Amino acid sequence: MISGFHLISFTDQGIYDLVNNLGSTAARLLFSPMEESCHFVFNQCLVRDMEKDKQDLSLLKDVLRLLRTVLRTCSLVGWIGVTFAQANSCLLLYLYTGPSLAENKTAVSLLRLFSFYVLLLAWNGSTEAFLNAAMSTNEVARHNKRLVLFSIVFLGANGLFVPKLGVHGFVLANCINMISRISYSCWFIRHYLQRQKNIALKDQEPTTSDATTEASHWLTTAVPLLRLMLPSLKEMIVFALSLAITVASEKHFCCMLGWKLILIHTGITSFTLLSVLFLLHLEESDLWDLFQTGLGKTKSE
Repeated sequence: MISGFHLISFTDQGIYDLVNNLGSTAARLLFSPMEESCHFVFNQCLVRDMEKDKQDLSLLKDVLRLLRTVLRTCSLVGWIGVTFAQANSCLLLYLYTGPSLAENKTAVSLLRLFSFYVLLLAWNGSTEAFLNAAMSTNEVARHNKRLVLFSIVFLGANGLFVPKLGVHGFVLANCINMISRISYSCWFIRHYLQRQKNIALKDQEPTTSDATTEASHWLTTAVPLLRLMLPSLKEMIVFALSLAITVASEKHFCCMLGWKLILIHTGITSFTLLSVLFLLHLEESDLWDLFQTGLGKTKSE
């Protein structure tokens, strides 16, 4: 699109292609395996066009457990990416292309901005996988029309932002498009689970199995989407401190001051990252329990 309409210069187009390749590679390596697992499991467990009261609640519980685990994991990875991209985009470009692009302010700032788009990709993968698996045939047809509307919004955002912000505006337009899709997916998931909960409560009888009763109760708190997407207060503080430390390190040691100082910055970043991972391990005990539950179930089967 940016090439066809000549919205930005050829130099900026080349910079965008490079940044897009770097960011997309990271997204594919980090998120694609989990997203593919979601698509496979969701399509196996959720039967399209089946009456809502015929869905197996125990299978739905497994689906929600996977959705919760994948969404939280991808979100945390995305937030780590946003935090550390701000102080290491210059270093990454320096290692990947040499000093030419590392000294280019457009390339560095674009890669920093692109990390937010990767975070949105982390949110979109599992939520849209659930959306595609749970929709009926009629809902799929209506959603295709909705995608056309999202495309129009994307084109409008490009027309608004690109002339003013250049190549950064194109990334912002992509972010707006992704936010639109994520918002609808979250709305659909919320209403789908509410319908399932109402059906389960309506049909619940004294003879209902314990598994069904537990599954229907679990729907009320199974997937708090906003909480899964955002860091907790403690995690926000950790990310903010990590950002401050690494940005200060970049300012003093990276990236055009020689390899010795680059290694110092790399060491500080590595130590900060390890500290963040350790604190996340302590903070996300529920997520670790979900992983263990999934692994234990897989082994028993």
